[in-house]
Amino acid sequence: MTFLKLKLNTANSDTQLSRNFSLGCLVIVTACLLTPLPALSASICLASSPLTAPDSRFVDNNDQTISDQETNLMWARCSVGRTWDGSTCTGAALSLTWKQAVEEGPNSTLAGYNDWRLPNVKELSHLIEYSCYDPAINENIFPSALGVSIPYWTATPDSLTTTKAWFIKFISGEIDLDKKDDDYAVRLVRGGL
Repeated sequence: MTFLKLKLNTANSDTQLSRNFSLGCLVIVTACLLTPLPALSASICLASSPLTAPDSRFVDNNDQTISDQETNLMWARCSVGRTWDGSTCTGAALSLTWKQAVEEGPNSTLAGYNDWRLPNVKELSHLIEYSCYDPAINENIFPSALGVSIPYWTATPDSLTTTKAWFIKFISGEIDLDKKDDDYAVRLVRGGL
């Protein structure tokens, strides 16, 4: 019985390897994952679950943006501070406080648009690949989600206090609250749900 699917993506090519494993092979998979692999990222996906954010849902606009056909949102392909070079995101992602993150969108002119903004928690949660973890984001569409264990801010503040806002960790798909003065990554969006 197949219970998990391991998807490996090399950072410097479009090569993708997929393999289904049965319970008896789990020890071998674990041993392989503990072996260092240069420039390799891995997503661990449940084989019995369909992907929630498959490649077919997204359109590459060839201008550092991605259009989501399910939500009609346009996303910056790379985190704020990084640039798309045609195959991956390069440069250093900025870590911003919540206030800085909210202000970043109106200052961006990515791809010639001037209506970028920080996504709300509902919008950003649509990028979570719920069938996978480590990371829980489609790395074919949003590659090098720099340090996916670093949370990404949303524009949604806490309804109970003015000092916290919602974030998403793409390493696991976790959605939680944290203090607005913490520094997190930012992915901009345009359009609206």
